Amino acid sequence: VVFLLAFFALWIADVSLIFISNESVLFFYFGGLLSTKKIALENTLIKNIIYFFFLVWFIFIIFKEYYDPIWFHRIGICIGIITIWFSYDRFVDSFGQPSSKCLEISSLSFFIFAFHEPLLTILKKGSFFLLGSSPNTSLLIYFVSAFSAIIISFFVGFLLKKYCFSFYTIITGGR
Repeated sequence: VVFLLAFFALWIADVSLIFISNESVLFFYFGGLLSTKKIALENTLIKNIIYFFFLVWFIFIIFKEYYDPIWFHRIGICIGIITIWFSYDRFVDSFGQPSSKCLEISSLSFFIFAFHEPLLTILKKGSFFLLGSSPNTSLLIYFVSAFSAIIISFFVGFLLKKYCFSFYTIITGGR
C-alpha cells in the first residue's frame, strides 16, 4: 500500500520516472494489488451514492475545459474510475452476468472506439464553423457533439453488423 500511495503522489504531482511511465506503474500496481490481495471494493454506501460520483465527475469534466492543471485532470480520472467501477453493479444481474442490452452494446465497443474520433472531429469543426466559438457555444458543442458522435457510431456499428457483417468483421479485425 505504501508503494501505491507513493506512485499515486508521483502521478498527481506529474513527477516522471526516467525509464518508465509512473502512470503505467501506478495502475499496473493497483490492478495487481486488487488481484493478488483479493481486495473487494464492495461498499453499500458507495453503491448508494453513485449518482453523486457521476455528478462530481461531470463537474470535473466541465471545469477541465476552463481549468486544466495536470493534477486536476488526474483527480478527474480517479473519480471517473471510481464512478465506472461502482456503476458496474447497475449493469449486471445478481449472478454477475451482464444484461442482454449490455452485451449488445459492448459487442460494438471497438467499432465505437475506432469510429467516433474522426466523426467527433467532423461534428465539432462543422459546428464551430456554423455556430461560431463563444464560450457558451463551445460548451454546448463540446457536449452535443460528443454525445452525437457516440450515438451515431453506435447506430452505424449496429447497422453494419446487422446488414454487412462480413464488412464489419473486416474493418474491426474480428473484434
